[in-house]
Amino acid sequence: MDIRELRIEDRVSHNGDIGKVVEIKTTHVRLMFKDGTSYLYNVNELEPIPITDKLIKKIGFTPMGDSRFALTDAALLKYDAINYMFITRYTHKLIKYLHQLQHELYDAGIELKIEL
Repeated sequence: MDIRELRIEDRVSHNGDIGKVVEIKTTHVRLMFKDGTSYLYNVNELEPIPITDKLIKKIGFTPMGDSRFALTDAALLKYDAINYMFITRYTHKLIKYLHQLQHELYDAGIELKIEL
């Protein structure tokens, strides 16, 4: 992963364990896990979390039956069998990973509570 892609509160994976980014240094990132532990990792040890239908349902998106998922009237995800497209009135962006979705929602003024 590129450390410049990360923000505080992003969710990423280390060896399959999902953690929340709580600190970003030059080459290292501190992750906080569900059990309250936190560890500092080299960014090269971290992996992005791929967007899946199961994941977007778990974080609150509602299936609309036509390859679209709605979070609010203003925020949609559309799936075209290969990619997810985040859609608002102001933007249409391809996304692959949870942290990218978190950034787009934040930039659109939508706070997303994620419990994974």
